[in-house]
Amino acid sequence: MQWVYEQPVKIIFGGGKIKELSDIIKDQGYEHGILVCDPFFRESTLVKELLTNLGSMIKGIYSDVSPNPDVKEVDKC
Repeated sequence: MQWVYEQPVKIIFGGGKIKELSDIIKDQGYEHGILVCDPFFRESTLVKELLTNLGSMIKGIYSDVSPNPDVKEVDKC
């Protein structure tokens, strides 16, 4: 199953999309970004795969967030 949902941010979903992420980011006109996630996700194999596929596009990882972050946590990021 694959689908695309846009409102106002495009969400691209489907098997193997992580391998296309670099091209998707470039198509949006971006070069670099940070990964924002919770501490548990940061240790996952998916993050390791993201870093492998995106290389220097990811300039940092911020994982000091709770499941429902408040404004203070967002500002801290």
